Amino acid sequence: VAKAKRLQTRVFVNESATDLTDPSVLYTVDRFSPFSGAEAAGSYKKLTYTGSVMKMRTLTGSDLSDPEDIRRVFQPNSLNDTDMFTGRLTYSPQRYDASNMGRMQLFGGSFVEEIWDYHTLYENNRVLGWDYQWGFHTPRRQLDTTFQWLLSEGRYDKNDNAAKIDSTYTFGNFLASLKAYAFGHDFENLPGQYPFIDTDVFYNFKREITPGVDHNGDGNVDPYESTRGERAARLLLRYHFPNEQIPSLHDLTLSGLYEIKSWERDHKHPIINDEIPASRFQGQALADLTARLHLELTTELEKDLPLDRDANGLLDRREGKVTNSLRLDWRALSNLTLLGEVQFLDDLDAKQTDGSLFKMHRHRLEAQSQVNRDFFIKVSTEKIFDSDLQLYGVPPKLVNGRDIDRQIAESSYAFTDWLSFKVLAVFQDTVNPNFNFEDNFTRIYNGELDFNFSKTLKGRFVHGIQNTDLDNAGRLPILKDLYYVNNFAELIYEPSTATELRLSFGNEYENPLDPLDNGPAKFFKTEKVIQLKAQTQF
Repeated sequence: VAKAKRLQTRVFVNESATDLTDPSVLYTVDRFSPFSGAEAAGSYKKLTYTGSVMKMRTLTGSDLSDPEDIRRVFQPNSLNDTDMFTGRLTYSPQRYDASNMGRMQLFGGSFVEEIWDYHTLYENNRVLGWDYQWGFHTPRRQLDTTFQWLLSEGRYDKNDNAAKIDSTYTFGNFLASLKAYAFGHDFENLPGQYPFIDTDVFYNFKREITPGVDHNGDGNVDPYESTRGERAARLLLRYHFPNEQIPSLHDLTLSGLYEIKSWERDHKHPIINDEIPASRFQGQALADLTARLHLELTTELEKDLPLDRDANGLLDRREGKVTNSLRLDWRALSNLTLLGEVQFLDDLDAKQTDGSLFKMHRHRLEAQSQVNRDFFIKVSTEKIFDSDLQLYGVPPKLVNGRDIDRQIAESSYAFTDWLSFKVLAVFQDTVNPNFNFEDNFTRIYNGELDFNFSKTLKGRFVHGIQNTDLDNAGRLPILKDLYYVNNFAELIYEPSTATELRLSFGNEYENPLDPLDNGPAKFFKTEKVIQLKAQTQF
C-alpha cells in the first residue's frame, strides 16, 4: 500500500478486492473474486477517481473428477485466466455540509470490462455507466434522487442499454420511495451486483423462459435468464403516527407498496406473455397497542403473469393470489416474550385437479426467554394446512392436502466469557393423502460450540444430524430414508474492524427455515471443503 497526496495505490495477492462505488455496483467481489490485482484511488478538489486491474485464475477438473465422490481426487485439466478492469470518475459541484444539510449534486462515470480471451473476438463483457445524483436536505424535508444510464457490449457481438431511477423523499413522518428500471433484453453485467427486485422471493411472477433455449449461449438454460429484458417499478408510501397524534395507541405505522413488472420481447425466441405486466400490492399496519403488546397486520394481492396452460395460444384469466397475515408479540414478563401468528392464502389461479382453488392456512406459536444473563431458550410449534412449501428436497408446488406439523427448540448457554454452547432441534411431520410419496418424518439436531480465545481470535464447531424417514421408502428406487451426519468448523482472526482472516472446514448450516437458503442442503451434503478467506480495507 502506498499513500500519496492525491493518489493511494494497493497491490494484492490472495486478498479481497474493493467493490466499485457507483450506484449500480457494476463490480463486486461477490460475482468476481480475483486472485491478484492493483487498485488506485484519489481525489483532487471536486474530482474523485478510482481504478483497478485484476486477474482471476480458475482450475477446471478432468472428466475423472467427481465432487460427489469423496474417494476421487481432483485432477486439474486446464488453467483459465480472466482479467478485470474497472474505473470510476466523479465530479461534485455541490455537497452536503458537515451536518448532512444543504444541497448535493454529483456527476459520475463508470467503466467495467471482464476479458476471457484476447485472441477471440467479443470474448469480453464491457459495461459503461453514467449517473447523476441530486438531493437536498432540510430539518423537515429530504430528497435524494439518482438517475442512471448503462450500456453493455461484448460476447456474441451483443449490445444493449439500461436505465434506472432511485428516489426517496421524506417529509416529517411521511416517506415515499420510488425504484424503477428498464433493462434491454441483451444487456449483461456479469461482474456486477444482482440488480433485480423480488426475483427470487416471488419466483419472478411465474416468468418462464422458452423451454430448451440457451439465450446467452453459455451452454446452460439458466433460470436467471428469466430476468432478461426485465422492466420494473416499485412505489412505497409510509406514514408514522406518533403517540401524540393517536393517544389510544403507543405507536402506529401504515405503509403501502405497489410493484409492477414486464419483460421486453425477444424477437428470436418470443414468449406468449412478453410485455404483459405482473403486479403486487401490499398493505401493512404496525402498531404498539400497549407498551407490551405489538401488532402486525399485512394483506397482499399478487397477480402473476398469465400462462397458456392448455397450449392453445390463449392466456389464462388472472384473478391473483391473496395473502392475509396477523402477528401478535406480547412481552408477558421482562424476560419472556410470546408470539402468535396466523396466515391465510387463497390462490385464485391455481386450480386443483378436482377444479377447486388452492387455499393455505398456517398458524404458529412461539415462546422465548432470556432466563438469565447466560441462558436463552426458544420453542415454537407450527401447523400448515395445504402447504405450498415442502422443505428438505421436495420442490414447491401448490397442492391441496399437504399438511406440515413442525416443532422447533433452540437454546444457548454461556459457560464462561470465552465458551458458549447452542443447540437446535427440528421435528417435522409431512402428510399428503393426495400424494402419499411425500409422507415423511424429519428430525434435525444441531449443536454448536463457540470459542472466544481472545479479543481478535474466535472459533466455532458445529455438529449436525438429519434423519428423514419416508413412509413409502423402498416402494420406488428414488424413495429412500435419509440419514446424514456432518461437521463444520471455523476459525476467525480479526485484528481490527477492517481486517478479517477466516479459515473454515465444511459448509455452514445457515437458516433451515428459509426456502431460498440452501445452507442445510450444502451442510448435509457432507462435502469436505476447506476455505481460506482474507479481506481488509485501506
